[in-house]
Amino acid sequence: MTNITDIKEYSITGIFKTTTKIKQDADSTDQKHINLNVHMNNASLQDIMSKALRTTVISWANGPGRSKWNTWKHNGSVDIDFKAPGKKIKTREESIEDAKLTFMKAGVDVDSALTMAIKVVDNPELVQ
Repeated sequence: MTNITDIKEYSITGIFKTTTKIKQDADSTDQKHINLNVHMNNASLQDIMSKALRTTVISWANGPGRSKWNTWKHNGSVDIDFKAPGKKIKTREESIEDAKLTFMKAGVDVDSALTMAIKVVDNPELVQ
């Protein structure tokens, strides 16, 4: 696989298959699965990536970005992971609660589960 670092130089041509679900209107319970053939003819890779990253960027800005406002420096850089569009990025608190519940289901008491959850969320390398 080739790493692409300057996406301005590339364009995409081809037919890409994907699927979607549609309803006749917002109140309808009946839905249809539709197969789409998306035709791209010299579509800029930069445009494609901008649209693909939009949801990730907005989720970060509204979640970790805003909640840690005082820690960011103007024009600073932050590394974030790509999330599939439509997939909400969990806040630190949501991640801790999920981990705590997982530990409790395994029989760990509440206080210990919370301590362990905080440690795992704040140090993800511990579970890799």
